[in-house]
Amino acid sequence: RKLPEGDKHNRDLCISLGACIEHTVTALKYFGMFNSMILSADFAIDTQTPVAIFSVQNSSGRDNSLEQLMVAIESRFNARGPFETKPLSDNMIGVIRDQKEIDVTCTIIADQGHLRQFATLTKDGMKLAHAIPEFRAELARWMNNNYSGRKDGIPGYSMLAGGIFSLFLPIIIRNFNMGFTLARLNYNSISSSSGALIFSSPETPPSWVRVGMLFARISLLCNKVGVRTSVYVASVEIPEVQQRLRNITKCTDNPQFACSFGYPKLILRQSPRLSPEERMLQ
Repeated sequence: RKLPEGDKHNRDLCISLGACIEHTVTALKYFGMFNSMILSADFAIDTQTPVAIFSVQNSSGRDNSLEQLMVAIESRFNARGPFETKPLSDNMIGVIRDQKEIDVTCTIIADQGHLRQFATLTKDGMKLAHAIPEFRAELARWMNNNYSGRKDGIPGYSMLAGGIFSLFLPIIIRNFNMGFTLARLNYNSISSSSGALIFSSPETPPSWVRVGMLFARISLLCNKVGVRTSVYVASVEIPEVQQRLRNITKCTDNPQFACSFGYPKLILRQSPRLSPEERMLQ
């Protein structure tokens, strides 16, 4: 799953692993099977060192207090398009603030001025990324049309591309710089949302994994009450843009991940899911 152009340092890969770990912990706890979990402090993507080791037990029964989080795991989707003009409740903001992970800081942006700044940085990052032909070619290879049975990759509908248009979108992305158009669409989407979350941490793989764990936990808690998250990482992928984002968060560490949140006007189909058996070693 490595992306040599879009994720040169494997940061997003580590964050994805962190999200997977958080979902696994939630599922094991729900089924009464969780005993303990140890995160490796020195793993590297190119080695066989486990990122996490779980200790499990026979089920002691289901924990019904976690049922809504399990529903959120199954029903969540990456929101795209415009959001309703509706702020998050103070209670939900408090729930987000209460979530913690070692070495990770989550900055909540709810002020409209700062939110537009984040939207502008995302727009600038997208324009710079799409100006690189190798990045566009890699992105196009992972894009699927809406009729594809392929489970890996990005379905056209998740980018708001209609059926026929989704057939041509990978060709267009590969051969033409659509950065300005996509940047404007994403700017409008972020600006209409209720706010954004910026996750900052040290520049180490274990810290990136914890970023993914914290994001996944917050995202599930949001989805549980109908608040959807939408991942936007263009502002952290380009170093000069990342530094401008750091000025907004005022954190000592660099921003590593970002998303907006709110109440989307469009309920999108989920991306295809792989069954656990397809990824298990027997």
